[in-house]
Amino acid sequence: MTATNHSSTDDLLKIFDSFSIPSECIIPEQDFAFCERQQELLYKTLDGIRRWYDIFHEEVSKYAENHTLSYKPDGTLTFREHYREQNSVSPDYTRFDFKPFEVINSLIMQRKNAICAFAANIIRYFNGKYSVSVPGPEMDENIPLDFRPVYTDYTNLVIRHLQGRGFRETAEEEIISRFHILVKHYRSSNPPELKSDKIIFQRLFCIAESYHASRPAYRLDYGQDKILDTFCEGILFGSRTMLNGNSKIIQDFNYLDIDISRWYSLTFAYGYAIKFYKNRRIDVRFPDAIKAKNCFERLCLNNLENSIN
Repeated sequence: MTATNHSSTDDLLKIFDSFSIPSECIIPEQDFAFCERQQELLYKTLDGIRRWYDIFHEEVSKYAENHTLSYKPDGTLTFREHYREQNSVSPDYTRFDFKPFEVINSLIMQRKNAICAFAANIIRYFNGKYSVSVPGPEMDENIPLDFRPVYTDYTNLVIRHLQGRGFRETAEEEIISRFHILVKHYRSSNPPELKSDKIIFQRLFCIAESYHASRPAYRLDYGQDKILDTFCEGILFGSRTMLNGNSKIIQDFNYLDIDISRWYSLTFAYGYAIKFYKNRRIDVRFPDAIKAKNCFERLCLNNLENSIN
Protein backbone atom coordinates (compact mmCIF):
# COMPACT_ATOMS: atom_id res chain seq x y z
CA MET A 1 0.00 0.00 0.00
CA THR A 2 1.40 3.37 -0.95
CA ALA A 3 1.68 5.87 1.89
CA THR A 4 -0.34 9.09 1.51
CA ASN A 5 1.66 12.27 1.05
CA HIS A 6 -0.08 14.50 3.60
CA SER A 7 1.92 17.55 2.56
CA SER A 8 0.76 17.28 -1.06
CA THR A 9 -2.83 16.71 0.08
CA ASP A 10 -2.73 19.76 2.35
CA ASP A 11 -1.33 21.90 -0.46
CA LEU A 12 -4.11 20.71 -2.77
CA LEU A 13 -6.77 21.58 -0.18
CA LYS A 14 -5.29 25.05 0.20
CA ILE A 15 -5.59 25.53 -3.56
CA PHE A 16 -9.28 24.61 -3.43
CA ASP A 17 -9.82 26.90 -0.42
CA SER A 18 -8.37 29.78 -2.41
CA PHE A 19 -11.06 29.45 -5.07
CA SER A 20 -13.94 31.90 -4.73
CA ILE A 21 -17.43 31.33 -5.99
CA PRO A 22 -18.26 33.93 -8.65
CA SER A 23 -21.10 36.11 -7.39
CA GLU A 24 -22.91 35.58 -10.71
CA CYS A 25 -23.35 31.92 -9.73
CA ILE A 26 -25.34 32.87 -6.63
CA ILE A 27 -26.98 36.23 -7.34
CA PRO A 28 -29.55 36.30 -10.18
CA GLU A 29 -29.06 38.72 -13.05
CA GLN A 30 -32.15 40.77 -12.19
CA ASP A 31 -30.67 41.47 -8.76
CA PHE A 32 -27.55 42.88 -10.34
CA ALA A 33 -29.77 45.06 -12.50
CA PHE A 34 -31.35 46.50 -9.35
CA CYS A 35 -27.93 47.17 -7.83
CA GLU A 36 -26.63 48.81 -10.98
CA ARG A 37 -29.66 51.10 -11.10
CA GLN A 38 -29.14 52.06 -7.46
CA GLN A 39 -25.51 52.88 -8.19
CA GLU A 40 -26.50 54.96 -11.20
CA LEU A 41 -28.94 57.00 -9.11
CA LEU A 42 -26.39 57.42 -6.32
CA TYR A 43 -23.70 58.69 -8.68
CA LYS A 44 -26.13 61.22 -10.12
CA THR A 45 -26.75 62.54 -6.61
CA LEU A 46 -23.05 62.55 -5.71
CA ASP A 47 -22.23 64.45 -8.91
CA GLY A 48 -24.83 67.09 -8.03
CA ILE A 49 -23.49 67.44 -4.49
CA ARG A 50 -19.94 67.73 -5.78
CA ARG A 51 -20.89 70.52 -8.20
CA TRP A 52 -22.39 72.56 -5.38
CA TYR A 53 -19.47 71.69 -3.12
CA ASP A 54 -16.94 73.02 -5.64
CA ILE A 55 -18.93 76.25 -6.04
CA PHE A 56 -19.04 76.92 -2.31
CA HIS A 57 -15.46 75.73 -1.85
CA GLU A 58 -14.35 78.46 -4.23
CA GLU A 59 -16.51 80.97 -2.39
CA VAL A 60 -15.01 79.98 0.96
CA SER A 61 -11.50 80.73 -0.29
CA LYS A 62 -12.42 84.43 -0.35
CA TYR A 63 -12.55 84.43 3.44
CA ALA A 64 -9.08 82.97 3.99
CA GLU A 65 -7.66 86.40 4.92
CA ASN A 66 -9.92 86.87 7.94
CA HIS A 67 -10.47 83.23 8.90
CA THR A 68 -8.48 80.16 9.76
CA LEU A 69 -9.79 77.47 7.42
CA SER A 70 -9.00 73.77 7.44
CA TYR A 71 -10.43 70.83 5.51
CA LYS A 72 -10.66 67.23 6.71
CA PRO A 73 -10.14 64.33 4.25
CA ASP A 74 -13.92 63.90 3.96
CA GLY A 75 -14.26 67.56 2.88
CA THR A 76 -15.63 68.87 6.18
CA LEU A 77 -14.57 72.45 6.88
CA THR A 78 -13.40 73.75 10.23
CA PHE A 79 -13.21 77.52 10.54
CA ARG A 80 -12.42 80.24 13.01
CA GLU A 81 -12.79 83.95 12.44
CA HIS A 82 -9.82 86.15 13.34
CA TYR A 83 -10.52 88.69 16.05
CA ARG A 84 -11.04 92.20 14.72
CA GLU A 85 -11.67 95.29 16.79
CA GLN A 86 -14.78 97.11 15.54
CA ASN A 87 -14.32 100.68 14.35
CA SER A 88 -17.16 102.76 15.86
CA VAL A 89 -16.59 105.64 13.44
CA SER A 90 -16.69 103.56 10.26
CA PRO A 91 -18.40 100.25 11.16
CA ASP A 92 -17.62 97.11 9.18
CA TYR A 93 -20.69 95.32 7.81
CA THR A 94 -18.83 92.27 6.56
CA ARG A 95 -19.99 90.40 9.64
CA PHE A 96 -23.40 90.26 7.95
CA ASP A 97 -21.99 88.70 4.76
CA PHE A 98 -23.21 85.29 3.73
CA LYS A 99 -20.48 82.82 4.59
CA PRO A 100 -21.01 79.33 3.15
CA PHE A 101 -19.07 77.49 5.86
CA GLU A 102 -22.03 75.57 7.24
CA VAL A 103 -23.34 74.94 3.73
CA ILE A 104 -20.08 73.14 2.92
CA ASN A 105 -20.49 70.89 5.96
CA SER A 106 -24.17 70.32 5.20
CA LEU A 107 -23.25 69.10 1.72
CA ILE A 108 -20.70 66.68 3.19
CA MET A 109 -23.33 65.34 5.59
CA GLN A 110 -25.78 64.88 2.71
CA ARG A 111 -23.09 63.07 0.75
CA LYS A 112 -22.39 60.71 3.62
CA ASN A 113 -26.11 60.06 4.17
CA ALA A 114 -26.57 59.25 0.47
CA ILE A 115 -23.73 56.70 0.54
CA CYS A 116 -25.02 55.10 3.75
CA ALA A 117 -28.52 54.91 2.27
CA PHE A 118 -27.13 53.25 -0.87
CA ALA A 119 -25.36 50.56 1.18
CA ALA A 120 -28.43 50.00 3.36
CA ASN A 121 -30.75 49.77 0.34
CA ILE A 122 -28.63 47.06 -1.28
CA ILE A 123 -28.60 44.94 1.89
CA ARG A 124 -32.29 45.64 2.60
CA TYR A 125 -33.19 44.54 -0.93
CA PHE A 126 -31.62 41.09 -0.51
CA ASN A 127 -32.92 40.66 3.04
CA GLY A 128 -36.44 41.55 1.96
CA LYS A 129 -36.51 39.52 -1.24
CA TYR A 130 -34.90 36.35 0.09
CA SER A 131 -35.81 36.50 3.82
CA VAL A 132 -32.17 36.39 4.88
CA SER A 133 -30.54 38.48 7.60
CA VAL A 134 -27.39 39.94 6.09
CA PRO A 135 -26.04 42.49 8.61
CA GLY A 136 -25.58 46.03 7.39
CA PRO A 137 -22.06 47.22 6.58
CA GLU A 138 -20.02 49.25 9.02
CA MET A 139 -19.60 52.67 7.46
CA ASP A 140 -16.57 54.87 8.04
CA GLU A 141 -17.39 58.03 9.98
CA ASN A 142 -15.11 60.03 7.69
CA ILE A 143 -15.79 58.97 4.12
CA PRO A 144 -13.12 60.48 1.83
CA LEU A 145 -14.39 63.24 -0.42
CA ASP A 146 -13.55 61.39 -3.64
CA PHE A 147 -14.89 58.01 -2.52
CA ARG A 148 -17.53 56.53 -4.82
CA PRO A 149 -18.88 53.17 -3.63
CA VAL A 150 -19.60 50.32 -6.01
CA TYR A 151 -22.46 47.93 -5.42
CA THR A 152 -20.18 44.87 -5.48
CA ASP A 153 -18.77 46.03 -2.13
CA TYR A 154 -22.16 45.17 -0.65
CA THR A 155 -23.19 42.21 -2.79
CA ASN A 156 -19.93 40.63 -1.62
CA LEU A 157 -21.23 40.97 1.94
CA VAL A 158 -24.28 39.01 0.84
CA ILE A 159 -22.08 36.33 -0.75
CA ARG A 160 -19.98 35.98 2.40
CA HIS A 161 -23.11 35.75 4.53
CA LEU A 162 -24.41 32.85 2.43
CA GLN A 163 -21.17 30.90 2.98
CA GLY A 164 -21.61 28.91 -0.20
CA ARG A 165 -25.28 28.12 0.43
CA GLY A 166 -28.21 29.24 -1.66
CA PHE A 167 -30.63 31.96 -0.62
CA ARG A 168 -33.39 29.46 0.10
CA GLU A 169 -31.29 27.24 2.33
CA THR A 170 -29.94 30.22 4.23
CA ALA A 171 -33.40 31.76 4.68
CA GLU A 172 -34.88 28.52 6.01
CA GLU A 173 -32.10 28.10 8.57
CA GLU A 174 -32.44 31.69 9.70
CA ILE A 175 -36.24 31.57 9.98
CA ILE A 176 -36.01 28.46 12.18
CA SER A 177 -33.24 30.05 14.24
CA ARG A 178 -35.23 33.26 14.78
CA PHE A 179 -38.30 31.24 15.76
CA HIS A 180 -36.31 29.17 18.25
CA ILE A 181 -34.75 32.25 19.82
CA LEU A 182 -38.20 33.78 20.20
CA VAL A 183 -39.82 30.67 21.69
CA LYS A 184 -36.92 29.85 24.02
CA HIS A 185 -36.71 33.43 25.27
CA TYR A 186 -40.38 33.81 26.14
CA ARG A 187 -41.62 30.32 26.92
CA SER A 188 -40.37 30.15 30.55
CA SER A 189 -40.28 26.46 31.52
CA ASN A 190 -42.99 25.25 29.15
CA PRO A 191 -41.89 24.04 25.70
CA PRO A 192 -44.27 24.17 22.73
CA GLU A 193 -46.76 21.33 22.90
CA LEU A 194 -48.14 19.38 19.96
CA LYS A 195 -51.69 18.41 20.84
CA SER A 196 -53.74 16.77 18.09
CA ASP A 197 -54.37 19.46 15.44
CA LYS A 198 -52.87 22.28 17.54
CA ILE A 199 -49.50 23.59 18.64
CA ILE A 200 -49.67 25.36 22.00
CA PHE A 201 -47.16 28.03 23.01
CA GLN A 202 -47.13 29.14 26.64
CA ARG A 203 -46.18 32.62 27.90
CA LEU A 204 -45.21 33.94 24.52
CA PHE A 205 -46.73 37.43 24.18
CA CYS A 206 -47.40 40.13 26.72
CA ILE A 207 -51.05 41.12 26.41
CA ALA A 208 -52.43 44.11 28.31
CA GLU A 209 -55.98 45.30 28.85
CA SER A 210 -57.07 48.01 26.46
CA TYR A 211 -59.93 50.45 26.99
CA HIS A 212 -63.03 49.70 24.96
CA ALA A 213 -66.45 51.25 25.60
CA SER A 214 -68.60 48.20 24.86
CA ARG A 215 -66.56 45.14 25.81
CA PRO A 216 -63.29 43.99 27.43
CA ALA A 217 -60.42 44.38 24.97
CA TYR A 218 -56.75 43.58 24.89
CA ARG A 219 -53.65 44.66 23.01
CA LEU A 220 -50.08 43.56 22.56
CA ASP A 221 -47.61 45.44 24.71
CA TYR A 222 -45.34 47.99 23.06
CA GLY A 223 -42.84 46.37 20.66
CA GLN A 224 -44.57 42.99 20.71
CA ASP A 225 -45.87 43.50 17.15
CA LYS A 226 -42.33 42.90 15.84
CA ILE A 227 -42.15 39.70 17.88
CA LEU A 228 -45.48 38.61 16.43
CA ASP A 229 -44.05 39.15 12.93
CA THR A 230 -41.23 36.73 13.73
CA PHE A 231 -43.70 34.23 15.14
CA CYS A 232 -45.96 34.38 12.07
CA GLU A 233 -42.93 34.11 9.78
CA GLY A 234 -42.08 30.81 11.44
CA ILE A 235 -45.66 29.50 11.39
CA LEU A 236 -46.04 30.26 7.67
CA PHE A 237 -42.77 28.51 6.89
CA GLY A 238 -43.55 25.56 9.13
CA SER A 239 -47.01 25.18 7.62
CA ARG A 240 -46.41 25.81 3.92
CA THR A 241 -42.61 26.26 3.52
CA MET A 242 -43.33 29.82 2.41
CA LEU A 243 -41.01 32.71 3.20
CA ASN A 244 -41.70 36.37 4.00
CA GLY A 245 -44.39 35.74 6.59
CA ASN A 246 -45.52 38.38 9.09
CA SER A 247 -48.58 39.28 11.16
CA LYS A 248 -50.50 40.17 7.99
CA ILE A 249 -51.24 36.47 7.60
CA ILE A 250 -53.71 36.88 10.51
CA GLN A 251 -57.03 37.85 8.99
CA ASP A 252 -58.83 40.92 10.46
CA PHE A 253 -56.18 41.25 13.17
CA ASN A 254 -55.45 44.48 15.02
CA TYR A 255 -52.67 44.19 17.61
CA LEU A 256 -54.15 47.18 19.48
CA ASP A 257 -57.55 45.51 19.79
CA ILE A 258 -57.31 41.73 20.22
CA ASP A 259 -60.45 39.65 20.69
CA ILE A 260 -59.34 36.78 22.94
CA SER A 261 -62.71 35.03 22.55
CA ARG A 262 -62.23 34.10 18.88
CA TRP A 263 -60.01 32.17 16.52
CA TYR A 264 -58.36 34.35 13.86
CA SER A 265 -58.14 32.66 10.48
CA LEU A 266 -54.78 32.62 8.72
CA THR A 267 -54.94 33.91 5.17
CA PHE A 268 -52.57 31.54 3.40
CA ALA A 269 -54.81 28.45 3.41
CA TYR A 270 -58.18 27.18 4.65
CA GLY A 271 -58.31 25.57 8.08
CA TYR A 272 -55.41 27.38 9.74
CA ALA A 273 -56.17 29.68 12.67
CA ILE A 274 -54.62 31.33 15.70
CA LYS A 275 -55.98 32.22 19.13
CA PHE A 276 -54.63 34.56 21.81
CA TYR A 277 -55.12 34.20 25.56
CA LYS A 278 -54.89 36.72 28.37
CA ASN A 279 -52.28 34.59 30.17
CA ARG A 280 -49.83 35.00 27.21
CA ARG A 281 -50.65 31.61 25.72
CA ILE A 282 -51.14 31.36 21.97
CA ASP A 283 -52.54 28.39 20.05
CA VAL A 284 -52.13 27.62 16.37
CA ARG A 285 -54.76 25.33 14.86
CA PHE A 286 -54.22 23.27 11.69
CA PRO A 287 -56.64 21.51 9.33
CA ASP A 288 -55.67 18.16 10.84
CA ALA A 289 -53.21 16.50 13.21
CA ILE A 290 -50.84 15.49 10.39
CA LYS A 291 -50.36 19.07 9.26
CA ALA A 292 -49.82 20.16 12.85
CA LYS A 293 -47.16 17.49 13.30
CA ASN A 294 -45.48 18.43 10.00
CA CYS A 295 -45.21 22.06 11.12
CA PHE A 296 -43.94 21.03 14.55
CA GLU A 297 -41.21 18.90 12.98
CA ARG A 298 -40.33 21.34 10.21
CA LEU A 299 -39.67 23.99 12.84
CA CYS A 300 -37.62 21.42 14.80
CA LEU A 301 -39.67 22.09 17.93
CA ASN A 302 -39.16 18.52 19.11
CA ASN A 303 -35.45 19.32 19.43
CA LEU A 304 -35.73 22.87 20.67
CA GLU A 305 -33.30 22.61 23.58
CA ASN A 306 -30.38 21.63 21.34
CA SER A 307 -31.21 23.92 18.43
CA ILE A 308 -29.27 26.95 19.62
CA ASN A 309 -26.62 27.66 22.20
